[in-house]
Amino acid sequence: MTTASSAQSNIRPFHTKADSIPVGHTGVHYEIFVRSFADSNGDGIGDLNGITNKLDYLHDLGVSAIWLMPISPSPSYHKYDVTDYHDIDPEYGTMADFKRLLAEAHQRGIAVIIDLVLHHTSIQHNWFREASKGPENPYWNYYKWLTPAEIKRRKLATRDITADSGEKNPWHSVRNATFPEQYYGMFWSGMPDLNFDYQPVRDEFFKIARYWLNEVGVDGFRLDAARHLYREAEEPKNHEFWQEFGKVVEAAKPGAYTVGEVWTRPERIAPISGG
Repeated sequence: MTTASSAQSNIRPFHTKADSIPVGHTGVHYEIFVRSFADSNGDGIGDLNGITNKLDYLHDLGVSAIWLMPISPSPSYHKYDVTDYHDIDPEYGTMADFKRLLAEAHQRGIAVIIDLVLHHTSIQHNWFREASKGPENPYWNYYKWLTPAEIKRRKLATRDITADSGEKNPWHSVRNATFPEQYYGMFWSGMPDLNFDYQPVRDEFFKIARYWLNEVGVDGFRLDAARHLYREAEEPKNHEFWQEFGKVVEAAKPGAYTVGEVWTRPERIAPISGG
């Protein structure tokens, strides 16, 4: 799955286990944007049942694993701004549809990897809806907040445009807010960055990972924006988180596969592979 063009970094290889489908460096991993792949019900939107109907085709191509771009509920067409990490977007189907896809894929020796977007949520996620009520809300620390004065003092008002984000002004105000703080969203205002210095946020995603691996049965994760949980100046914290996350995943499902999206120079990618 690692490619020079996307600068993606394999965080951990997949090891064979009796109740898992082997995924590794040598197989063909096929990326699927569900919306555009196969429409099973004629509504003009690709769906999970459409993928299930095409599994024989994928098997005949020699595909050993499919990576599904985000499938959780989201207000956008691409679904990288998640509103519920424990469900399936109704445009794509139901959890029963997804579990049938898993079972049918596994019968054909095809592993299923899902996109896990843990860098940010949607502004419509309940965590952010609550946090937006103000600093006294229990969810306030789930996100990154600073006053305009503090942003200016710390010279954080703008960021350099990068290959994965054209957002130059990453601090955003909550509409009709009664407080001065702004939230950080490096991709755009609809995707507020989560605060991984706050242990409850880490714990939430450890639970989410266990849910998809153990209760649902996926074979691993493609980890969106893996480089950006922390700013480059705090990169050791990023490495520490992924090491912790890797241990959680391995304990939940030994051999589960993870691949991180890391758009940067090779020498900066290498340390992240340790997670």
